[in-house]
Amino acid sequence: MDSNKRFALVACALFVVFSVFALVATHKLPPSSFKAFYCAGESLLHGSDPYEVEPLRACEHRVAPGELPAYAVEPAPLPGYALVPWAALALLPPQAARALFAIALAAALAFTAAAIAAIASLDLIAVALALLALWYLNLSFGEIPPFAVAGMALCALMLRRGRPWGAAAGAALTAIEPHLAVPLWLCLALFAPRVRVPLLAAGIALAIVDVAAGGPRIVWEFATIALPAQARAEIFAADQFSLTHLAAVAGASGSVALVAGTLSYVLMTLLGIAVAKRLEGAGKSEYLALAPPAFVLIGGTFLHDLQFLAALPLALVLLARSRSKWPEALAAALLCVAWSESASRLALLLSAASVFAVVWLAMPRRSGRIVWPAAGALAAAALVVALARQPKGPRAVAPATPPVAVRAQDTAARAWAIYLESDAALTTLSARSFIRKIPTWAGTLLLVTIAFSCAVPVRRRKLAPE
Repeated sequence: MDSNKRFALVACALFVVFSVFALVATHKLPPSSFKAFYCAGESLLHGSDPYEVEPLRACEHRVAPGELPAYAVEPAPLPGYALVPWAALALLPPQAARALFAIALAAALAFTAAAIAAIASLDLIAVALALLALWYLNLSFGEIPPFAVAGMALCALMLRRGRPWGAAAGAALTAIEPHLAVPLWLCLALFAPRVRVPLLAAGIALAIVDVAAGGPRIVWEFATIALPAQARAEIFAADQFSLTHLAAVAGASGSVALVAGTLSYVLMTLLGIAVAKRLEGAGKSEYLALAPPAFVLIGGTFLHDLQFLAALPLALVLLARSRSKWPEALAAALLCVAWSESASRLALLLSAASVFAVVWLAMPRRSGRIVWPAAGALAAAALVVALARQPKGPRAVAPATPPVAVRAQDTAARAWAIYLESDAALTTLSARSFIRKIPTWAGTLLLVTIAFSCAVPVRRRKLAPE
């Protein structure tokens, strides 16, 4: 490895580490969605319904006072088995639980980077940096996609090493995000015969935990009430990336938009499974775990920028095995930036580090003469953008009283919908907000196109031999 490149990479990594530690040391991480998961776990722990307004609302306003109007509540639309770890965290005070959650997220990042580096023979530090910006966005919002991505990476690594029980364990961890797990589980069941029995055992174990956590009524309520209600609640949410949202903004009714999003999810699931099978036929069984979840990030009914972290493992593996490099690097670079309007200055700097890592991975070995100028230019641009970024001005806040009554027995998703609808800033797709989404959409479309082109017969395949 070129010493200049290695030194630049290590220097970038140290800068990132010190930046994150400085943030944690000087600022408390905001509760954000963490409060919803923590309080849903507390509801489950005490035998209450985690999908109803109360006692979820009372807990959230205790954990994060003043973050929402008094009537509002943020839902935690996760199945019972995924809320069990949160019930364990709810045994701790909120601040201690938040710190432990951050440590667990850091462990998920480290494991994901190590697994992808091992699969694709990439530098561990570079992979970790490439994942870092979107990982930090999840940390700052208190979200869970990094755990599902760690499950994908574990499943891919175990498939690569021929360990079916380990692959099933990774699939089980991915199930914390059901919409990512469904295509992965279907792909394994269809095309990984040795994993079928372990996968069945994992499914039975999750079902037992699901029923034991809250009883059959909670299982049924999640599948038939809570999850559909959450999809309906966020149809017009300005931070949505789903086809359902785009269709609704374009004038389709809510029901039509949901049908369009559902059909697109089914279509991309089937396409992702088909592409994974063709890539796996080239002797790379890890694609069975990496491709399907990345494909379903196009379209769908419910999709946030935080979840696009699930596309990066596939992008990095394809980058490592490509002869051309730069199309794959462009896709990965577009995907690894925290384009969110709410991204902090640190998130912007981490995005620069992530892009630098992708560029570093795409460069030929002897490229020291351009690494330092490129790194310097990128760091300078990121600093200028971050320092020049003006703080947001005050925006209209949702009224303290809801436009319609919110009852304690209502679904939390209904109360969330009322809150979103009462605040125009949360449901108005401005031109600026739409433009910020374009790079992520473009990166995902490019990645899917590249993966599809690699799934052609062997004589036309672009993947480089290992």
